[in-house]
Amino acid sequence: MADPTTPEKADLVAAIQSDCAEAILAHRRVRLPSQLLRDLAAEAPSPELDRFLASHRDTPSRVLVEIAERSPSTVTRLALARHVRTPAQQLHELAEDGETDVRQSVAANSAVPPRVATQLIGDPAVVVRRALAANNAIPSRFQMTLAEDVSPLVRTQLLKQRRLESEVLTKLLNDPDPLVRARVIISGPLDERRQLRLADGEDPFEQHCLLGRRTVERPALESLAFSQHAGVQLKALERHELSTDELLGWARTGPLPVRCLVAATADLPPEIQDVLANDAEHDVLLTLAVNHTLAPGAAATLAGSSYPDVIHAVAANPAVPEAVLLCLCATEDELIPRIIAGRPELPAAVVERLTELGDGVLYHLGHHQAPCQRAIEGQAETLSWHVLPTLRVLAARADTLPEDAMARLSRDPAPLVRQAVAGNQNVPATCLDALIQDDAEWVANVATAERQRRREQAVDEDIAPTGGDGPLTRFVKRILRGAPPQVDR
Repeated sequence: MADPTTPEKADLVAAIQSDCAEAILAHRRVRLPSQLLRDLAAEAPSPELDRFLASHRDTPSRVLVEIAERSPSTVTRLALARHVRTPAQQLHELAEDGETDVRQSVAANSAVPPRVATQLIGDPAVVVRRALAANNAIPSRFQMTLAEDVSPLVRTQLLKQRRLESEVLTKLLNDPDPLVRARVIISGPLDERRQLRLADGEDPFEQHCLLGRRTVERPALESLAFSQHAGVQLKALERHELSTDELLGWARTGPLPVRCLVAATADLPPEIQDVLANDAEHDVLLTLAVNHTLAPGAAATLAGSSYPDVIHAVAANPAVPEAVLLCLCATEDELIPRIIAGRPELPAAVVERLTELGDGVLYHLGHHQAPCQRAIEGQAETLSWHVLPTLRVLAARADTLPEDAMARLSRDPAPLVRQAVAGNQNVPATCLDALIQDDAEWVANVATAERQRRREQAVDEDIAPTGGDGPLTRFVKRILRGAPPQVDR
């Protein structure tokens, strides 16, 4: 029974004559019977039919021979050169073709015979020899010949061989062209022994190339970590998972870049941080100070550093504990309290201490919206007269602000101050009514939301159960509160 997916001969011929390239693409993965392909070959010869037959994977070898004997067009010869069923004699003839693309296709053919490969190994075109060097079908004895090719582009293509001979790999590793050596070291099939030999060689070029590999064997990586070249050593340590003892050793005796690398390591044990916190180099101290896993002991040590920028980094570090922050607040450097004021989630004790350090620090607390209302209750009325709107905002948010001061701030020229008054739960009703009519829309919206909150609170208080409520009253209040109705029995 015929395969229902097999096209009719007439339909296939019409499709080929209409658009040969489209027909080749459409039938690329379609299995066509040999008899159908022979029938097509028996048709009156045409360039389109020859090209289609030379391109289809199921075309019999005999048909390919007939096409090759007709001196076909370049595009058909290219298809014949790529076809794995093209006989050796025809490939031999195509290997002498005047078109470089045709010879290149023969060199890349996965069924290229050794005799044809021998013919192409001396081809004058580099692209032909490159295709041959990358072809896994060539005999292993040809690899050494291609490894001695005058073109480095040909020599590097040998790395695409699935089975590269050991002698060939050794020759490529000693290639006079540094780019060839780099390519071999970075992407070549190097075992642990070869990698270790390169790591121990102390050639910075080869060591850098070795670090360019996707995976480096652990012994080679350990060897690179002790390289005499600082750049190699640093990159090797970045890729190497160091133990606690190794980290401690590098923190004590490593060169400056390595100690900085250790200082930047996350979750560094406290004993190693203590060593680094007493380092003599500024760069190490600063790197440790910005580490977000800074230990309390190291933070306390760094807080007493002689370098101002190190202390500033400690003040901004979110890992620094409350006790260290309180000590930093007592320093003479006016910038430190302002840096601390910008930290998120400040402890209450630190906020209270900061509010005692003057208007400059208060401004930063207000600017960063720190929760400092309780701490400034005693200063609220004074701050309500301050020239800076940010500090008047702090006053407007205070629960203890007198009504006359709140009324005055409700008419403040700064919209942010009026908005803060509108959001205060203790703002007088008369001020709230005026703020609802405020020219600034966002101020009016906050005031409207506050009035709605008060109304809902009043309703909740009205329907709250009391001891003197009867059963019916309690039933109605439960419904008004949104609770499930329940009749008392």
